[in-house]
Amino acid sequence: MFRSFLRRLRWPLTASAAVLLVSATSSALAGSGVGGYFNLGKRNTVNRSSLLTGSTAGAQLRVANASTASTGAGIVGQTSSATGAGVLGVNAAGGPAIEADVTPGTPPLQVNSNAQVPNLNASLLGGHDASYFMPDSTIRHFGPVVVAGNTSPNLITVGQLSFIASCQWPSPGQVFPGVYFESSADGAAVASSGEGRETSWPMANAGNTVPLFAPVESGDSPRFRTQTGSAVSADGHEVFFSLYAGAHAAGAIGDNCVFGGSIVTFG
Repeated sequence: MFRSFLRRLRWPLTASAAVLLVSATSSALAGSGVGGYFNLGKRNTVNRSSLLTGSTAGAQLRVANASTASTGAGIVGQTSSATGAGVLGVNAAGGPAIEADVTPGTPPLQVNSNAQVPNLNASLLGGHDASYFMPDSTIRHFGPVVVAGNTSPNLITVGQLSFIASCQWPSPGQVFPGVYFESSADGAAVASSGEGRETSWPMANAGNTVPLFAPVESGDSPRFRTQTGSAVSADGHEVFFSLYAGAHAAGAIGDNCVFGGSIVTFG
């Protein structure tokens, strides 16, 4: 009688075990929950961190995508954090955290933002190193400076070199603006060219002045001239200048002169 009871009970137990097995297998195949399987080609969900650890001379995890589609990325990192990175690389031994290997001529990175990256240090800019660009250079601009007749104020001084205005007023309605170059130390030199005059002058003594502009004679009509050139001071500083001088121009009406320009210094 007991054996007959066991025989009758065997089929319900077998069915129940099969149901449990199918349920467990389905749960595993779903890839959900802590301790579940990672199933390829399926969405795997778990609210815990996963860690792959070991010691190998090659990559610990390698993903290779043979697709040639423009969207065929190897790995995509994504986060909903406002401050956390989508992908984080850490090197605890002092080496690089991220390495990009591409074919020659291909940019190693692609971004969709022109925002400045803090603390990013680059050895090349536009394919050139720092020696390609102007070292220790400063650009200074002045003007328009209105100067009264029969005065000679200093327009601008750069180190040992000065540019001095000259606004001559021999008679009413006659204004002669000019610019002079002066050095405070022996051994400076200057050269310039333009509508004013051609100038090439080594200055042996401090205090010597060199006219950069021939006087611009003016009646009632506007007069305006430009002059460009370069100079080197006794202490080795280079100066490149672009100047202008005029009469009855840029608001300098009456017996006034107007001056201005830009100066680039090196060293």
